[in-house]
Amino acid sequence: MEKYGGEVPSDIDELTALQGVGRKTANVIRGNIFHEPSVVVDTHVKRISRKLGFTKEEDPVKIEQDLMKVLPKDHWILYNIQIITFGRQICMARNPKCQECFLTEYCSYYKEKMKRG
Repeated sequence: MEKYGGEVPSDIDELTALQGVGRKTANVIRGNIFHEPSVVVDTHVKRISRKLGFTKEEDPVKIEQDLMKVLPKDHWILYNIQIITFGRQICMARNPKCQECFLTEYCSYYKEKMKRG
């Protein structure tokens, strides 16, 4: 209240300086409230982006940076929404529905699975 007069800041550094706000939450706020292009790296985005070869990183900040390089800026928010939905419905961590997936030709997990038979 004192620092921002009751207004939520839009700057990533100011947001992450707030108690309890990490980079993922800050990017959700920036993208959904302020409509600032942002990449939100949650467990689904991390897992699926690695499977698709967009990143080899494990660290969410590095994954965010990699995705910002390969995705068009005007698709960042949409990518987040689509990949999170995809990760909940098709590409679940424990039991992915590869038979229903339209991305198998790009997926390292699927290619490895097919090699093993």
